[in-house]
Amino acid sequence: MIQNIAFPLIHYVITAVQWPLRAIHMFHVGPYAAGIQHSGEAIADHLKSSFAIIRFNSRSYESGGVMAVVKAHAAAEHLLRDCEFGQSEQDRHNGWRYFLEETDLLPGMSADEATKLRQARLERRESGF
Repeated sequence: MIQNIAFPLIHYVITAVQWPLRAIHMFHVGPYAAGIQHSGEAIADHLKSSFAIIRFNSRSYESGGVMAVVKAHAAAEHLLRDCEFGQSEQDRHNGWRYFLEETDLLPGMSADEATKLRQARLERRESGF
């Protein structure tokens, strides 16, 4: 069962997969899924942007690093779904999840290099520089 719930300017999709084996998973899908009209410029920016797929543990807040960097939001969402689909039940039960983050990292760069660059940027931002 998939149900769309619309809030002002924010849109989410709530999915219940294999209920009751999994809790309800709520994730942001952006305004494109809601049928909101956008300028051609906004859509073009979305197609040119790079997105990182980040793995993290929702229980311990441990980062699993960058899994991949891809160009275009639609491609990133597709790869994110592939990561979630290929995830074992045990891995998911242990709290590992994925999310998208818009980035200026180069699409196709190695996951290890992307993880190191992202971590350095996060540390620099947290230190106030």
